[in-house]
Amino acid sequence: MAAHPSPNSLWQLLFTLTDRLRELENGECSPKFLEETFSLTINQTRVIRMVKELQEARFGEITLKILSEHLKITAAAASEMVENLVQKGVLKRTPSSNDRRAISLALSDEAQDFIRRRQNGFDSVTADFLNSNGKEENLQLFNLLEKFNKQLSRLQPDSKSNSKEAKEK
Repeated sequence: MAAHPSPNSLWQLLFTLTDRLRELENGECSPKFLEETFSLTINQTRVIRMVKELQEARFGEITLKILSEHLKITAAAASEMVENLVQKGVLKRTPSSNDRRAISLALSDEAQDFIRRRQNGFDSVTADFLNSNGKEENLQLFNLLEKFNKQLSRLQPDSKSNSKEAKEK
């Protein structure tokens, strides 16, 4: 390895690591299983991730309006994706307890189980790696990745707080 890696070698390494993590998943957590079971597009995956994040944050009822606002897409686009995900058994709809006209969205039990198994697989691989390093190495790795993540987040044009941070620097 070079003393000072090039930007190209860094992003290639990051993408390679991401690809290898995906390849390590096997059995019921493999990308092939996901594709065969749910046949998801990238945008549908974004919807699932957002519903999961809102559920974990105990956001309350997740309606189409809330989902579309968080994803920064139109309500019509959100509605179409949600309909497809409901038909695939990934999301479930229930009447809202707050508004008779609204529908509340949640991950299906099958989708929650799949996500949990996938997360456990990633946790196991990551724990094995972390356990093979010293505490200082892990801390340095984490700090460098955090620093890179913060720098990238400042480059996102749609983030008001990020734009403010960039202007202050």
